[in-house]
Amino acid sequence: MKKQLFVTLTLAAAFCSTAFSQTQYSKYKQIDFNWAYTANLPACSSSTTSCFAGFTLKDTTSGSTLFTPSTLGPHTLSLAYFPKGGVQYGVHKFALIANGYDAAGAPMVSTAATVTVNVPAGLNAPTSLVQAMQ
Repeated sequence: MKKQLFVTLTLAAAFCSTAFSQTQYSKYKQIDFNWAYTANLPACSSSTTSCFAGFTLKDTTSGSTLFTPSTLGPHTLSLAYFPKGGVQYGVHKFALIANGYDAAGAPMVSTAATVTVNVPAGLNAPTSLVQAMQ
């Protein structure tokens, strides 16, 4: 079964986009992640043996761990991520990993579902062009 991770970018309000016009931030304020997952172990409770704890979301472009199973529990299948300042221009790669524990209580992880978000930089069109006869 192929793992699926879907991403949607959400536009910032007009005042946000103009406030960051001199920086590397795009017009987007958040990245929405949605995924499907079929657990093959029960959700962890007070026991951490043979169970599924939740998900880890990593920004593999920067190497940062954005969320862990403490915030992305076993029943979470979507997330709205608000990067500080907004979404920067460029290519961003993310990995979503399922976390759990084996029969001995040792941590285990799944292979990652990955997604790439491309936020290309663009130029505004010139305005107010006028002509004058010489």
